Amino acid sequence: FMFTMLFLFVGALTLMNMLIATLCEVVSVVSKEQAAVTKIEACRETLHSVLSDEQSVFDQRVTQEHFLTLMANPDMVTTLAELDVDVPALVEYADVVFEDQESFDVDQLVESVMQ
Repeated sequence: FMFTMLFLFVGALTLMNMLIATLCEVVSVVSKEQAAVTKIEACRETLHSVLSDEQSVFDQRVTQEHFLTLMANPDMVTTLAELDVDVPALVEYADVVFEDQESFDVDQLVESVMQ
């Protein structure tokens, strides 16, 4: 009788540990996804803010020349650096970013920058 009770107790404890590990993994994955979404939203908000400050008519299109002007803005550079974007490399390879398209809208630009 004692061995049966010990077996049931150890089995229940093992099952509980596996369920807790699964729960921790799910929370970790959701946290990483939410952090990525938050980074993208922060970049998008800063870009909107900088564009609305610099453009009298906000047309939501960014050309390569305007992009290079944005990269000279300290607020934009600070925000991108906080989001783990390599700003000097991004400026250096701006011609590659704008190779396929002449201009981007804000969402496309944020998606390209955050890659």
